[in-house]
Amino acid sequence: MNYINPFELLNIQSENLSDIDSSIIRRAKKNLLADIELSDNNTINHNGIELTKSDCIRAVDDLDNKDKNEFHYFIFKNPDLNSFLTNGDLHFFKTYKSESIYKLPEFLDFISPFFAFQYDKQLSINYKKRNIDNVKLLLSTKLLANEDSKELCFKGTYTRLKEIENEINSLNKNIIDKKSTFIENKFNGLATLIAEKVDVELLNTLPIYFQSLRNSLALTVRNLARDINNEPYFLYEPAFKIIEIANNISTDGLSKQTITKGYYTIKKNYDDDCKKEENVKLSSQYSETFAYYKGISDIINKTIRELDEEIIKSVSNNFADDFLKQLETAKFNIAEINSLPGIFDDTRKKIAIQIKSLSVTIWNDYEKIEPSFKLIQLASTIKVDEETKEKIKKDYDTLKAIDEKKRLQGSPIVSTPSLSTINGIGTKIYEDTLYFVLLYIPIFPIARYYLKYDGDKSYRFLGKLELHKWQKLWQKIIVGGTILLILFAIVDSNNSSKNNITPKDSTPTKDDYSNKKIKPLAPLEFKYIYDYPYIENGNITGCSNIKPKYNKKIDNELTISCGSNADVAVKMINYETEKSIRYVYIHKNSTYTIRNIPEGKYFLKIAYGSDWGVKPGESICQGQFTANTLYKKGDEILDYNLIYSEDGRYQIPSFSLKLDVVFTKDKMNTFETNSINENEFYNE
Repeated sequence: MNYINPFELLNIQSENLSDIDSSIIRRAKKNLLADIELSDNNTINHNGIELTKSDCIRAVDDLDNKDKNEFHYFIFKNPDLNSFLTNGDLHFFKTYKSESIYKLPEFLDFISPFFAFQYDKQLSINYKKRNIDNVKLLLSTKLLANEDSKELCFKGTYTRLKEIENEINSLNKNIIDKKSTFIENKFNGLATLIAEKVDVELLNTLPIYFQSLRNSLALTVRNLARDINNEPYFLYEPAFKIIEIANNISTDGLSKQTITKGYYTIKKNYDDDCKKEENVKLSSQYSETFAYYKGISDIINKTIRELDEEIIKSVSNNFADDFLKQLETAKFNIAEINSLPGIFDDTRKKIAIQIKSLSVTIWNDYEKIEPSFKLIQLASTIKVDEETKEKIKKDYDTLKAIDEKKRLQGSPIVSTPSLSTINGIGTKIYEDTLYFVLLYIPIFPIARYYLKYDGDKSYRFLGKLELHKWQKLWQKIIVGGTILLILFAIVDSNNSSKNNITPKDSTPTKDDYSNKKIKPLAPLEFKYIYDYPYIENGNITGCSNIKPKYNKKIDNELTISCGSNADVAVKMINYETEKSIRYVYIHKNSTYTIRNIPEGKYFLKIAYGSDWGVKPGESICQGQFTANTLYKKGDEILDYNLIYSEDGRYQIPSFSLKLDVVFTKDKMNTFETNSINENEFYNE
């Protein structure tokens, strides 16, 4: 509805409405009608609009209404507002000033039809032209319309957006029905077309009135992306470009959740596809490098296999150094592998896990902390993902704690030292060091120990420590000095034999002993029956006839829980060979889990008791309970063979022993035992 201002139409010029009386209006109206009658087509052009005689009379008659008269005059005196209502000039919004009349319901009822008509027209035109500055300008002020007319202000723009939604739905239907021309060229250009139809920035600029339509349009775009992403097309690139458009639209509620979920699903497919294509290119480019690191992986695997199969019989403290020299010979370099592109992430991860596995194998099977710790340190320097890094760090921290404890408490005692002196000559502990003593004077440091004095000349040896540097130096001085004395004695002996002169009066007389009484010193014996080392839960060390057996590929377990009455020593014995594969110590009120048990059937021998004693010169493994002893042999067979089903899958059996009860994951059974004697347990 075009607005016609009667004061402007009549060309009345007055600064005050009160100066314009009815006679002025009649004369101006008479002149206007005369001009129309004199025209060729009985019309007059007013602000670009052709007005008939009836149009003009209807506009002028508004002046007979007092309220309309005042409203028309207010608009007449506000040329920017008048220009917008007349021909859509947006200058009004640039110079907009709030007026009290804008809050008057009667004025809003009067101006609403004209304002809504022009506002809707200009918003729709500028939206279609993608003139975001003008759209923002139109939206920058409060609508001069009553509630009933506000919807009319957005009618054209709303209709345009619905048309766009219908067009996209139609495109998607043709794709689903396999009638779309975009299918032939793998949807090239479709994302560009959708971006042209859906100007996201412009769409997001629209007010809350358009929110439901925004949600609906975004879901329509998302559905199009989903159908291209899914079977039978699997075209991730155009699907991702289209879902990005949907994801960038301001949505809310369930629509936002649905679109976000779809976005990340399609993005992952697109990223994986890009990575795959990039990897294909890089695989060709780095084929020699991949082959080289496969060789490095094979070297590590070979070492692990030789340890598992006991081809390597023993591991020294220099094992890690020798292994690292082997890698250096193969020109393996940490900085180099860490600098390789992302395509080598899996390679880095594999090598880091292999080195970690080698470290764990050395500790579990051989209990060598030094090489194990060096290898886990090497694994931790390789650049890997956060999850793998955390696993390596966990093992690193465990070994570091063991290493620190070993430095404090020393290595396990294989056999306790003999402590005895006769007439002040022998071996004796001073502070933490075992010395060879002469007249109870410490002469030569033999070894240092982590120990506790239990009173009554009895020590508990908990670990063996390295000698202090000064003690090692003193050892060298004593040995060197002894060698020099021997050499001097040999030289002096040779000189004496040459001269062969017996001094006169050299034979001692009876008087020489008349005033001397030599009384031998009474021997001071060190009465020693047992040493009581502290043993942690786990493998009992120092066994020459029992070597722990593992199968790292099987994640099974035997969990043993002890009650409050006694400590327990358990031997897990292979039913066929009758050889122990594990020998573990478990403290009362604690639990220990035996893991990675090789396939087979096993039974248990169990020793209950307290005060694990070790005789002088014996290893911890040769020790035994010295109080409250009881020995049992399990009648039940623990079957750790994998259970295969018809489809080739298998179950891994695991058991738990709780004093006299064993339970599996399916049921609980009584664990039957028979008593055995001490020799049957310890002499196996």
